[in-house]
Amino acid sequence: MQGNPFTLAPEETANPLLSDSWFRSQLYGLQPTTDEFPRLRSGELADLLASHSGLQQLTQPVVGALSRKVADLQSVVILSDASGLVLQTFGNMHAMQKAQSFALAPGNLWSESGRGTNAIGTALAIDDSCEIDGRQHFLTSNQDLYCAAIPIQSPDGQIAGVLDISGPAHFPHPHTLGWVKEAAKQIEYLWVKQSLHPQQWLMSLHSQPQKLDQR
Repeated sequence: MQGNPFTLAPEETANPLLSDSWFRSQLYGLQPTTDEFPRLRSGELADLLASHSGLQQLTQPVVGALSRKVADLQSVVILSDASGLVLQTFGNMHAMQKAQSFALAPGNLWSESGRGTNAIGTALAIDDSCEIDGRQHFLTSNQDLYCAAIPIQSPDGQIAGVLDISGPAHFPHPHTLGWVKEAAKQIEYLWVKQSLHPQQWLMSLHSQPQKLDQR
């Protein structure tokens, strides 16, 4: 691999998403070699999971299907809360083992203030989807990862969590961002549908709504 892992590549400094995120990471006092990160203790994690049980149940069918789709990319699907704390990680055994080595397991915090530029934290910071590939990550310990993430909004428009796909940076990921965005739309559709009174009508603006309604 070429280039300086402690700086953005020259061609990427012109990307405001990346340059702004790296600047914020520095303002947080992080260094590219930072290796101490906040993580919940087991009791705290149990409380966190219990408080987000509804979100986890709602996303389960969509996330399960998505994890099977990305299995060939040795990738995992991650659900975090609105602060970037990982709630659940899905994938095959090999991908899950790799995820553990990158601290992508439940209870780890992936906010931008905690881990610098990364898809979960940066998606929360900009309230939009993003993908962070390899050395675009601020921390050198994350620069073997490719990640794509998007915030999940509740029916009242609040950020409820983040959906993320993470895998090896050396794999091509031409469709991954599109997959995670589509999955988030499905989750939000199901959430709105679930929240409506049975006598209310739901207008779908999705281009292929038949894919969202699995009845």
